[in-house]
Amino acid sequence: MGILSSIVDGVTQRTARVLSNGALKVAIAPSPLDTAGALSNTKFFTALLGDGGANTGNTGQVVDGSVTPVEYYVGAAQDYDIYITHIAILIGDAGVTHNEFGGINPLSVGWDLSVFDGVSRTYIINKAKTGGQVIAASGFFSPYGNTSTTWELTNWTGSTDATTVMIPIKDFVPGGLKIGRQTRERLSATVNDAHAGITEMWVKVFGYTKHA
Repeated sequence: MGILSSIVDGVTQRTARVLSNGALKVAIAPSPLDTAGALSNTKFFTALLGDGGANTGNTGQVVDGSVTPVEYYVGAAQDYDIYITHIAILIGDAGVTHNEFGGINPLSVGWDLSVFDGVSRTYIINKAKTGGQVIAASGFFSPYGNTSTTWELTNWTGSTDATTVMIPIKDFVPGGLKIGRQTRERLSATVNDAHAGITEMWVKVFGYTKHA
């Protein structure tokens, strides 16, 4: 037989409530207000994936990765955690179609977008060879346009069109994809083919950082 006991707030003398299944009833309380004049520990974050890290090195993925794959990434920071809520992908070229990669023939190996947690790799997009496969692998989110121009910005720059994809990663990982400070975690895009024939390509992330 159990011992009759209770959890009591020492200030208000309120007692905790136990449900019929024996579970303790709890509620999520809002975070306390920051001290007046103090800087917020949550800050907006956005960055292009670069071959040297976030906004670092070459951020344009118009390269030849057919001999040696080229990785573009956002990695861990030293002093804060990064939370990625959205991932934007743009492939710009003249005559963009869904059955090609931009305006060039389908890739031989394919383009990757993946998450590395320090031990193993999880693919968001695995070996996409055409713009249509990038769209499909990303989940068909936020469509716009009409039939053959769906997910396409026409006349993006001059006569160049662009396939554009937005992945709301927060819909899969509550709060966003976390890249913990001082870890080996990273979000990566890997070019495994010759992209030199397309006009423009980049991946950009949006989210926030936590500094405490």
